Amino acid sequence: MTSGGETTITWYGHACVEMVTPGGVTVLFDPWFENPSSPRKPESVDRCDVMLVSHGHFDHMTNALPIASRTRPAERSTSPSAARKRRRGSASAPASGEAPASRRRPLALSISSNSAGNLRKKRPLCQR
Repeated sequence: MTSGGETTITWYGHACVEMVTPGGVTVLFDPWFENPSSPRKPESVDRCDVMLVSHGHFDHMTNALPIASRTRPAERSTSPSAARKRRRGSASAPASGEAPASRRRPLALSISSNSAGNLRKKRPLCQR
């Protein structure tokens, strides 16, 4: 699907979606490329600037870690409960080699969460 001839949205089956913005930012949602409907192999993903995983079930994140390890997205986001675990230190730390926040430039993209009915403040995402 193309919106205005500039933003491209591609559905790869189940909840796996790739969006490429007019500025060339690649966003992956629930990157399970090994799902039965996907014509694309996870190894073929060579760019990911932002990765969003809705929750920790295998059918939403099986390919997330290998893709993130290879492409080093500037922003990785999971469900609120996974984010809380990461802050408490019970989940893995961000991948090494990530640029410090002071050296990232803002993307022309904002993401908000409507978790438990409370709309969180939009914040700009950053990239290396």
